[in-house]
Amino acid sequence: MKIKREIIGKIDGDYSLWIRQVYEKFGMEKAEYSFKQSESDFSDNLKRKKSSDNGKTWGNWQDLDKERFMTKGKAEKLKTSARTFFDYKNERIIKILMERIFPQGHHKDYENYSKKGVITWSDHVFLDISSDNGKTWEHQLVKFEDGPDMEPENWLSEAYLKTNHLYFGNRVEIEENGDIIFAVSVGAPALCNVFACELGTTSLGAALVFKGKWNEKTGRYDLTMSQPLFIDGAKSSRGLMEPNVLKLKSGKYLFECRGSNAKSAQKNALTTPDTPGYRWMALSNDGINWSEIKPMTYDTGEKFFSPSSISHIFVAQRMEKLIGLVI
Repeated sequence: MKIKREIIGKIDGDYSLWIRQVYEKFGMEKAEYSFKQSESDFSDNLKRKKSSDNGKTWGNWQDLDKERFMTKGKAEKLKTSARTFFDYKNERIIKILMERIFPQGHHKDYENYSKKGVITWSDHVFLDISSDNGKTWEHQLVKFEDGPDMEPENWLSEAYLKTNHLYFGNRVEIEENGDIIFAVSVGAPALCNVFACELGTTSLGAALVFKGKWNEKTGRYDLTMSQPLFIDGAKSSRGLMEPNVLKLKSGKYLFECRGSNAKSAQKNALTTPDTPGYRWMALSNDGINWSEIKPMTYDTGEKFFSPSSISHIFVAQRMEKLIGLVI
């Protein structure tokens, strides 16, 4: 494996610049996305350009802000960039994405969290599925509790805003038989309402794994929930964040995610500045029942430290090794 370092964008102001290239269809069509981020967890100026010849030549940049950012009065809705995966055997494209709704606008809703430890925004996770190479898409809401089966036209409706809050991970694992498996973060109190568990000192951020089986009649996946995954608030102040699942050569499933030792206003944040920062993992034989959460280690068993940062994880087929990229 060779890695080449190259400058592909320059910053001329007080912001960070994100650029990524992805395949979005079967074939040689590529897309490059660019967006700016001058505020935490809020991006703008999203642009896209396309290439039909695998990146040799590119079309013009297109502004996507009108497609991904909506307002209703002071309320705002932000649609994230999707992660795209290909079921080559069944010729299906699967995207996992998230929409965040700020009923009071993002400045006020983020202030509620940073100063009071109260989350007043609303996250929903979707699977976008295409069986005709991107010509049409099915927009499937991922649910773990009762609530609307799809996003209503009035996305500020109470029934939608207050149910099925989920935060997505970075991958969808596609099995040989076409089944899928993916992980999401979820609030522990809402999860305990479904599974009748006691919160105790559990961090307020928990996780779920979903297994999906294709339903030809509905054109969607029938989803089955795993048992919930929890972590103690003394180990991660914000819980199990941005989780991923992949299948190992042994046939077992690996769950991995980031934690946080940052001081948080949330009442179950029991971490201190000396709390070590790890990536957290669990194993499962069936994707439903999971082992206890523990720190990820080197092959030697030695724990390694990790920043609380987004990661992408994959298996290098030639080396048969697990590789994680943390950004």
